[in-house]
Amino acid sequence: MALEDAFNDLRNNLYRPLLFFIPKSLVPESKKEFLDSPEFARFFNTPAIIEKSGESFELKSNPNHVQILEKPSILVGNNFLLSDQKAALNSFQFSVLLEKYLEQLKFYNTIASWMALHIKEHCEIEENILEYFELQDTFFQHHLGEINAIFNVNVIPNTDPKDALEYIEKDLPAFKKLFQTKESNHPEQNLDNLPKQKNKRKPRPVLVTEEEARNFLLKSVFNVTA
Repeated sequence: MALEDAFNDLRNNLYRPLLFFIPKSLVPESKKEFLDSPEFARFFNTPAIIEKSGESFELKSNPNHVQILEKPSILVGNNFLLSDQKAALNSFQFSVLLEKYLEQLKFYNTIASWMALHIKEHCEIEENILEYFELQDTFFQHHLGEINAIFNVNVIPNTDPKDALEYIEKDLPAFKKLFQTKESNHPEQNLDNLPKQKNKRKPRPVLVTEEEARNFLLKSVFNVTA
């Protein structure tokens, strides 16, 4: 497996599936116009999921949040994949791969913890939804502990989300796809080398573009300017 392919597989497994939400109260002034648009207004403060397919939906329109229970086995698969790559690559190549993976893992670990702690402040949810967000946080924390032990590293989860997001400008993480739909057509989509998914569901309205999603998350959730 090529190094780039291995990294893409590892990264995809981190965010597929993933529960998330966007807090309306943290929308920056520069994005206030979104609040007046019905297509955006219905989405804020609403739990959503990125499914295993890579598509993202509001939980109320697709309540398949139980997919997150498959996360531990998916992350264990990353342990195996990294172990295989350690045996196949030279030490420098594996060091680069592991470093890039840890950047991604710290990012998702940070936001999973933030969302589990703050979702009730921003979303009206049933208790079981909160429990799934808390489980997601636990799964990421456990995986980080496993990576530390297996590969003899000492990665500490970020306490400041800004630290976890510093690499975004150069690496374009999976979060740029949070609001992506089939109707979106941007050149930067090809950078991820992800297989195109056949969407057999009814088309859903475009919420925001990839670039808007990336910048919106940075500015609104973590107060970081890209």
